Amino acid sequence: MKKLTGIAALWIASILVVPGNLGLAGQVFAQEGSKQLTDEQYEKLKQKRQEQWQTQEQIDKDSKTGERLKNGVKHRDDALKRQKAAEQRMKEMEK
Repeated sequence: MKKLTGIAALWIASILVVPGNLGLAGQVFAQEGSKQLTDEQYEKLKQKRQEQWQTQEQIDKDSKTGERLKNGVKHRDDALKRQKAAEQRMKEMEK
């Protein structure tokens, strides 16, 4: 009996909920007072966004270049340390 009541409750809820949500999802409301962009305004907006995109790409590129430079300096320093240690070991082996 409890199963039947639970199933009936789910069925009633689905009937009430699904059509209500589908109706709202299908509607699109325009903003009051919205205007269409002219071709000139659209081109200006497009150019502004392109400039912003290029600026962001340049910033990303510069930051990556700085990171690569730091990593390169670190690798060079590590290599010099290893080379000095190897030379020292060679001198100790010769003695």
